[in-house]
Amino acid sequence: MKYVLLVVSILGLVVFASGCTSSDAINMNNTFSKGGLTFNYPSFYTETTGVDRISASQGVETLGTYEDSDADTNGDTNLALLDVRKSSLDGYTVEDEYKFQRKDLTQNGFTLLSDTQSTINGVKIYEFIYKTSDPTSGDEIKGTYMMFGNSKNIYSIQIQGPADQFEKYNNVTEEVKNTIKLK
Repeated sequence: MKYVLLVVSILGLVVFASGCTSSDAINMNNTFSKGGLTFNYPSFYTETTGVDRISASQGVETLGTYEDSDADTNGDTNLALLDVRKSSLDGYTVEDEYKFQRKDLTQNGFTLLSDTQSTINGVKIYEFIYKTSDPTSGDEIKGTYMMFGNSKNIYSIQIQGPADQFEKYNNVTEEVKNTIKLK
């Protein structure tokens, strides 16, 4: 009887473990490499050209805007995107610019849900998670804003999507963040 319980327990562990290993891993098979910044991103993001989904400030260069081609956004492609920007330090530190952006967003109706710092591949990354509403549809949007830099430039990556799909976009954010490298 003890032998049968042991075999059943081992089989249960094998089945449980095999279920755990078949996770919903994101295939990060595309590489972004522009303006001294490199990171990987998933194949379901496709580059949009000639479209500035998030308005840029003066002196800010949009390095790329990518939309989630798999997103269920009811036709509102503005909701599912990855946006990459670059600007010169121009007398500011990355931390100064990050604090300014955080303050600016909260003054414009964004709610900050978290505010963290991490160092990945030797790059200090300032990051906050926010929520807001789409001004046209009223749908809730949730996203992540990351800012980091080197001695010459400040970079920002913003990944957002419909609030009810936040886990998907948060997984993308973590994968992108873990591959960030500056030249």
